[in-house]
Amino acid sequence: MTILIGQHEFDGPLNTLSEVPESPGLYAVLQKDNRQMFLLDMGQSDNLADSIKRSTLGCKDKLLVVYPCASGEQRQTILHELIREFEYEDEEPVQAAPARRAETKSGVALAI
Repeated sequence: MTILIGQHEFDGPLNTLSEVPESPGLYAVLQKDNRQMFLLDMGQSDNLADSIKRSTLGCKDKLLVVYPCASGEQRQTILHELIREFEYEDEEPVQAAPARRAETKSGVALAI
């Protein structure tokens, strides 16, 4: 089975940590809530099995998916693309602070 994250098909969810390949790639940790899945964490590694076993990603209530990818440069590109895509999804838009004026109302320069 595959799970689409962004435009990339990740393999999984994996049932046990022993299914994680000892190869380079990306991983994503998902939380399933009813019919929706939420992205909790993602990363990349030269050895997925080693990296994931050393972390706390193997919790029972989480789903683990992997995307094999030998090229370190390509992994970084995909990871940054996915981070940008999901970074502000749940946050409220923030109104920008008003710009400060460089002079007083009389036109005299002001240093702050």
